[in-house]
Amino acid sequence: MRRLSIFFVVAALAASASFFSSCVPFPPIPVKKATPQPPVAGRPAPLGLLLLARGGEPEDGRALEALRNAAEAAAPSALAAGLANPAAIQRAIDALAARRIRRILAIPLFAEPQNELVMQTRFVLGLGPTLSADMINALKQYPRYRTTLFLEQASSPVPLAWSAPVGNAPVFAGILAKRARRLSRTPSSETLVLVGRGSGIDALDAASVDALSRLAAALRARLGLARASAATLRTDATPQARSRAVAALREIVDRAAAHGRAIVLLDSVCDDGMEARVRSSLRGLRYAFDPRPLGSESALRRWIAGLGRRAADG
Repeated sequence: MRRLSIFFVVAALAASASFFSSCVPFPPIPVKKATPQPPVAGRPAPLGLLLLARGGEPEDGRALEALRNAAEAAAPSALAAGLANPAAIQRAIDALAARRIRRILAIPLFAEPQNELVMQTRFVLGLGPTLSADMINALKQYPRYRTTLFLEQASSPVPLAWSAPVGNAPVFAGILAKRARRLSRTPSSETLVLVGRGSGIDALDAASVDALSRLAAALRARLGLARASAATLRTDATPQARSRAVAALREIVDRAAAHGRAIVLLDSVCDDGMEARVRSSLRGLRYAFDPRPLGSESALRRWIAGLGRRAADG
């Protein structure tokens, strides 16, 4: 019977996937709320910082822990890495609650302001009604995703607020400009190419490319480069969509190399395989590349510490 019930839940979610592809809010469903751990005695803190990140590679883990340490200098902090996992997020909330904080500021360490992972994370936190399309598709394809991943939400004993994703912050543009300047040789013949993770949903991916293109254009003017462009890898999309994304990226870099030189930068806090995907996608082409995710930069650690201090003072 249990196997049959899981089958019907999966079938129902799969049947609803078309709604997500057009970004329609998820209809009301029974949601299982976790029970938060009670706070322990001790000196109360006004604010706790909940860092939310994708993670994936060992280097990501070290960089994210360094970011958490930087946040800790400003306020009690906890890290929840992974694909919007309710258990990991609940553990982080419980760790903050144990330090008797009065409110929580969730800081999404995502470059994209809106994609499936952002949507799913907001749902888990109880701050958004939409469930992610790529998570539903993953449920059909990969056994490691449990049905409860979609239905569980974390609970917080204190008010919880959502900060804008770090990708919107000026510090992101500053880091990218510094890296492009380091790789640049003759700006008048070079093209800046920003590569993001993108989305499995066409409309969200188009919005990501548009935002990346505006950022690339601003950096081109700032650095005096000849041209600028943007592309996404669409790692959570269908194989056909990923193939089209690779072809588009190759065309951009090949055209840039024909005019002079392509400078390729990752627009991502965590690597999670992006470096390998870019190198594979651009095999045989000429380009300059900084493969490091932005999470390793000391400027980002300083920004998080400053954000924590300002939030605590406010």
